[in-house]
Amino acid sequence: MRIIEEKENALHTQANYRLVEALSASEARYRGLLENLSEVVYALDNRLRITFLNRAWVTLMGFELDKSLGRPLKEFIFSEDHFKIDALFREDKATKHEEIRLISSDGTAIWFDISVRQESSGLDSGFSGTLININERKLATLALKASEERYQMVACAANDGIWDWDLITDKVYLSPRWKAQLGYDDQEIESSFSTWYSRVHPQDIDEAMSAVMDCLEGRTPHYESLHRLRHRDGSYRWIFDRGVVLRDTAGIPLRLAGSHADVTLLKSVEDALVIRERELEAIFSISPDGIVTVTREGLVSSVNPAFETLTGLNKKELVGIAEGELNARLAMICDKRFPFEPDEPDSATNRPGNLFGLDSRKVRPQLLRRRSYGESMIRLSRPKVRVLKRLVRRMQGQEISKVMYFRDVTIETEVDRMKSEFLSTAAHELRTPMASVYGFSELLLMRKFSPEATHEILQTIHSQSSSLVKMLNELLDLARIEARAGRDFVFAEINVHELIRRSVAGLMVPGDARKVKLARFKSKSPKILGDAEKLQQALTNVLSNAYKYSPHGGEIEVRTDTYLDVDLGRRIAITVADHGVGMTQEQLSHVYERFWRADTSGKYPGTGLGMSLVKEIMDIHQAEIEILSTFGLGTTVKLWFTQITDQGETYEDPHG
Repeated sequence: MRIIEEKENALHTQANYRLVEALSASEARYRGLLENLSEVVYALDNRLRITFLNRAWVTLMGFELDKSLGRPLKEFIFSEDHFKIDALFREDKATKHEEIRLISSDGTAIWFDISVRQESSGLDSGFSGTLININERKLATLALKASEERYQMVACAANDGIWDWDLITDKVYLSPRWKAQLGYDDQEIESSFSTWYSRVHPQDIDEAMSAVMDCLEGRTPHYESLHRLRHRDGSYRWIFDRGVVLRDTAGIPLRLAGSHADVTLLKSVEDALVIRERELEAIFSISPDGIVTVTREGLVSSVNPAFETLTGLNKKELVGIAEGELNARLAMICDKRFPFEPDEPDSATNRPGNLFGLDSRKVRPQLLRRRSYGESMIRLSRPKVRVLKRLVRRMQGQEISKVMYFRDVTIETEVDRMKSEFLSTAAHELRTPMASVYGFSELLLMRKFSPEATHEILQTIHSQSSSLVKMLNELLDLARIEARAGRDFVFAEINVHELIRRSVAGLMVPGDARKVKLARFKSKSPKILGDAEKLQQALTNVLSNAYKYSPHGGEIEVRTDTYLDVDLGRRIAITVADHGVGMTQEQLSHVYERFWRADTSGKYPGTGLGMSLVKEIMDIHQAEIEILSTFGLGTTVKLWFTQITDQGETYEDPHG
C-alpha cells in the first residue's frame, strides 16, 4: 500500500508540474499577444488606479510603464473630458464606450475610444478595457464639421443658395436661400430638377445642360455655368452655378452638389465695363494721336496704330520692352540737330510726392498735380520729317503708371514759322515805302523846293503811297478770303472766253507796245462755275506777272487747253505763257509764299502777294494751278477748271 501511495503521489506531483508549465506557457503567450497589440490594454482597481498596461501605452502616450502604474487614470485625461469618465464608470452596463482625449508626454491631446468592463464585484472588484487611437479619424471628422460650418457661414454671407442632386434616387434638395433668390418662400415651389430646368432661359439651356453632362461624364473636373433663371416677377436673373460630383469606387457619379449665386448686378457692371472697354479701344485705335501706355514696372503695355504710323516703329516689337528702350528707339529716328530728351524717370528723390527731395506731406497739392504732366517736342527725320508734341500723364496707384501722347504738330509748327516770317517780311515791305513817304514829306515840311523839285517829290510820294495801297489791298483780300472761306463768293456760270477778254482788256494800256496773243478758239465757248470778279482778279495777276517778267515787249500768249478726266469729266485750262526771265525749280517751290519774289534786285516792282492771292482764289473754287518754267526761257501758268458746258459762240482774237 505504501508503495502504491508513493507512486500515486509521484504521479500527482508530475501532473501538477505539467499543469503549471502549461499555465506558464499560456500566460507567456497571452502576455506576448498583449505586447504586440496596437491598442492599449489596461486594468484598474476599484479606485480607478492603473494596475496593468501593455507596451502600446508607451508607444502611443510616451510614458514609461513603471511611472504610470499605480496612478489614477484621470491624471492622464484631458480636464474637459473628466465628466465623461465619471459618467462612464457610473453606468450599469457590461461594456461601455466613450470618446475622450488623453494628454501625451509631450503635452499633445490624443483622441481615444475607451471601452470599460467591470471584472467582478466586492472588495476585489476592478475594471479593464482598451484604449483605441482614433485621433486621425476624430480630427478629420472635426475638420469636416468645421469646414461645413465655415461653408455654411460663407454661403450665407455670400448670399449663395445650396442645392444637392442625388443621382441614384433623383431627389433634389434646394435650400430656402436658393428659392428666395428667385422670389419664392421655401414651401412655394418644390425641390426638384424640373424647378431649375423649367426656369433656365431658353437661350441658355443647351449650354447649361452641356456643362452638367461634361461634369458627370468626367470631361471637366467641376461643374460651372453662368446662365439666366426666371424670377417670380418674370424677369431673368444671372446665376453663377457651380458644384462637384461624388463618385463611387468604379467612377459612377452618385451625387452632384453645389451652390448658385445671383450675379445680376455684377453681370450688368461687367457688361458696362466691356462696353466701356470697347469704346476706349475704338478711341485708342482711331485716334490720330499716337498713344503709348507704360506699366508700374516700367514696361510698354500698349501702342496704338497712330503711333506706329507717326514713328514707323512696330507695335509687336515695342509691347513688353522697357520704357528706356522705347526712348532709345525714338532717339535713333530723331533729327540729330534736335536730340530727343526723355523725361527723367521717377526715383527716390525725383518722383511725384517727393519733389526736389521734399517731404511729400509738405508739398502743395497743386505742385504735385503739375508734376504729373510733362511736355516736350520731338523732331523726327524718318520715316518722314515730322514734329511731334509729346505729352506725358503720370497715373497714381494704378496698373498703368504713365500714358504718353504723341501729337503731330508739323503743320502747326510750319504755320507758326510762316506766320513769323510773314510778319517780319510784311513789316519790312511796308516800312520801305512808308520810310520813303515819311522822308519826302518831311523834306517838304522842313525845306523849300522849286516847283519842279516839289512836283518830283510829290510824284515819288504818290508812287510809294500807291504801292502801299496796293499791298494793303492785297493783304486785305487775302485775309478776307481766308477768314470767310469763300462764303462771300458769288458762284454762277462764266463764259471762259469772255472772262479772258475782260481780263486782257482791263490790263492793256493804250499805246503799250506789248502784245497779248489770243489763240483762235475754234470750239464753242466753254463755261465754268465760279465767281467772275474773283477769277478775273486771279487771271489779271497772272497776266500782270507775265507782263512784268517779259522784258523788251516779249510776246504773251493766252489760250485754252482741254482734257477729258475719267473721274472729273471734261477739264479746261486757261493758259498764260510768256517768254520772259523764267524761274528755277528752287524759285518755283516758293512761288505761293507771301512777299516772296524771284527778283531780289528791285528791278521789277511788286508786293510778292499776287500768286498767294491767286492760290487762295483757286483753292476756294476747288480748282488747280499748274506752273511750268525754265530759267531764261519763260513761264507757263495753267488755271484748271471743270467744264460744265461747251455751248455758245466761238471767240476769235480781237487783236488779229
